[in-house]
Amino acid sequence: MSKKISVFRSPEGEAQFVQAYDAILKQWPVAYEEHYIPTRYGDTHVISSGPLGASPLILLHPAGGGAAMWCRNVGPFSQQYRVYAIDTISEANKSILTRPISPRHQRQDFTDWMIDLLEGLKIETTNIVGNSF
Repeated sequence: MSKKISVFRSPEGEAQFVQAYDAILKQWPVAYEEHYIPTRYGDTHVISSGPLGASPLILLHPAGGGAAMWCRNVGPFSQQYRVYAIDTISEANKSILTRPISPRHQRQDFTDWMIDLLEGLKIETTNIVGNSF
């Protein structure tokens, strides 16, 4: 197993973050599952909601955010889609980074990460929703 590369300043800060994150998940308006998808950059945290077998919908958060930010939107989305709210690798969230994203090769690294993620989720086609504030 590769060593975790923490994006947090301290273990205490990470613990506080996870506690706050989990408090938001208690407000998740529909049934959900949390799981980790292995990628070449580490294990990506995913929150899945909605009917199994429905068309997939990938929710990506803006920089500096996390998948829990979709709490207000996931209810309506989950009525029609199998929703995957993704914690982007290398951000402060529940994903576990084990290989750094290279600033020099960032586009390729994130493309490789997304390919690994979609393969791990067994998704061939999807709807992707990004949020930019």
